[in-house]
Amino acid sequence: MTLKFAETTTAKRVSKQRPKSLLAPIPARVRDYLEIEHGSKIIWTGENKNGEKIVKIKKSE
Repeated sequence: MTLKFAETTTAKRVSKQRPKSLLAPIPARVRDYLEIEHGSKIIWTGENKNGEKIVKIKKSE
């Protein structure tokens, strides 16, 4: 399963490579699930057995 990037990046599909930036755009599924707080960091931690991207949200204080 692939996640789509947020609309700001014209919804490119996430391929098997990792985003180079830790401040990558938030995937739409994650964005829809969370009420996004400005300044939150999206940390890409890899992918699980199903090929889904695993992300952690780090709230800025």
